[in-house]
Amino acid sequence: MEFVSFIRERRARRAVGSLFVAASFLVGSAVFPTDLQANSETAVVVAESALKVPADITEESIETIDSEFSKVAGPLLRTLFDDQKSSDERQKSATELRNLVNNLSASTTVKDSLRRRLQRRIDLISASIDASQASLEGSSTAAPNLPNAASSIVTWLTTIPNGNSWVSYLHLEELQKADVSVDVLKQVSQNLTPSSTMDASQKTFASKPQLQQLKQTVDKAIRRAGFANDADAALGEQKHLVETLVASLLRYEHDQLGSEAEQARAAWRSLRNEYPTAASRLRSVVNDNYFNHNLHFVVSEDLLSRLVSDYRSESGCIAECIMGAWVTGSQNTNVDLRADIKPSSNRALFDMNVNGSVHSSTIATKSPATIW
Repeated sequence: MEFVSFIRERRARRAVGSLFVAASFLVGSAVFPTDLQANSETAVVVAESALKVPADITEESIETIDSEFSKVAGPLLRTLFDDQKSSDERQKSATELRNLVNNLSASTTVKDSLRRRLQRRIDLISASIDASQASLEGSSTAAPNLPNAASSIVTWLTTIPNGNSWVSYLHLEELQKADVSVDVLKQVSQNLTPSSTMDASQKTFASKPQLQQLKQTVDKAIRRAGFANDADAALGEQKHLVETLVASLLRYEHDQLGSEAEQARAAWRSLRNEYPTAASRLRSVVNDNYFNHNLHFVVSEDLLSRLVSDYRSESGCIAECIMGAWVTGSQNTNVDLRADIKPSSNRALFDMNVNGSVHSSTIATKSPATIW
C-alpha cells in the first residue's frame, strides 16, 4: 500500500508539474505584444554566481598534467578564488602560487601552456583584490542622476510609435521623483532586461542603447541603496565593477562568447572613467593579457598597393555597322588598379581605385561621307 501511495503521489506531482509548465508557456506567450506595447510585470529572481577556479586550472585538471604540482597548487587556487576569504589570505596564496609556477618546468608544450594560464589568472585575481580596495581619489561619490535619465527617456519615447505606453510600464514618472522605492527600481530593471519571452523585434527594442543606459543607471541606484552613505556606496560600486570585469574575462576565456567580451570592455570603460585609481591597479594585467592584439599585422599603403595592384592593356579591331555607317579601325584600353587605405580603428579598410583610358582610331563610312 505504501508503494502504491508513493506512485500515486508521484503521478500527482507530475500532473501538477505539467500543468505549471503549460501555464508558464501560456503566460510567456502573452508577454510583450509584437507591436512593442508594454506588458504586465513579473517577479524578479536574480541569482549571482560566485567566483570559481576556472575549469582548466582546477586541481583535477592540473593532476592530469602534473600530479605532484596539483596537490600543492590546488588548495592555494581555491583560496585565491574564494572571495569570502580575507584579502591578506588570498594575496598570500597568490604569492605562494607565483613561486610555484615560476619553478614549474616547461619541458613540454602542455606544461608551458599550463604555466602561462596560471600566471595570467593569478595576476588578474591578485590585481583585482588590490583594485577593490583602492582609494577613491579622482572618483566621484555622487549618486547617479536618475530623474534626469528618466526624463530624457520620456522625451525619447515620444518620438517612438507606441512609446507612450512604455512610460507607465517603465515607471518613468516615479523615477523622476526623489524618493523612488527600491522595489520600483528592481521592477524597472527587470522590465528593461531582454528575456526569452520576447520575440526578435522586442529584444531589439529592449536592447536600444537609450534603454540599456537607463538600466545601468537604475542598477547602480539599486546597488547604492544598500549602503549608508555615498562614500561606502562608491566603494561598493568600485568593487562591483572590478568583480564584473574579472568574471566576464574568466567566462570569455571559457566560452569565447562575444557578449562576455563586450561586458568586460564595458566594465573596463566604466572603471577607467569612474575609478581611475582602481583601474591603474589592473591596467598592466588586462592590457598585457586580455586587451592586447593576439596577432598584429602592419602593412604600408605602398606595399598593399603592390599586392593588390593590377595593370592591364587590351587592344582589338573594330568592324561594326553603327546607325547605317560602316565603322572600321582599332582601339587600345589601359586600366590601372590600386588600393587607397582609409583610417579605421577596428578593421582593414581601403578603397579600390580604377583609372582607365581608351584610345581608338576609326573610320566611319556612309556614302557620300567618310569620318576619321
